[in-house]
Amino acid sequence: GGYDTYSGRSSGNSGSASQFMSAINVQVPLLPVLFVGGLLLYIGMLFTAYQFERNAEGTFTNCCRLSIHSVRCAWKLIYNIYHCRLGEIPPIVCAVDEEDDYTEEDLERMQLRPGIANALANEHRKALQRTIDNEVKQVTSPPKKLFAGFAF
Repeated sequence: GGYDTYSGRSSGNSGSASQFMSAINVQVPLLPVLFVGGLLLYIGMLFTAYQFERNAEGTFTNCCRLSIHSVRCAWKLIYNIYHCRLGEIPPIVCAVDEEDDYTEEDLERMQLRPGIANALANEHRKALQRTIDNEVKQVTSPPKKLFAGFAF
């Protein structure tokens, strides 16, 4: 007896194992497999782009964002461990909110683009007018009768 298994003993079923191995030894042409794989990848990219455009806060797009962030985090972690930059790992693993790059003085000195100030003033005026019109309608409309259809 030979040693066919991990236990060191021959199982006596070596014929069925070789039949199984010969049954899965199938040759598939490479070109159709590459074509079908490329087609599926292209369809997947189109579907992903469609979901991001049409349903930006959906489950599918959130899953894509999560997987992208996870791969980016793993890449940064592996890169910093490989280059022995252990001091840069805590900001990668622990979420740190990025603070604004602008100081209060910078924000005060910033100017709106030309035309934006006028557009904002017009939108504010329109919203204010709608609010005033709604209040006038409420004041001038006759009071509603509560039990108008019922005879007591």
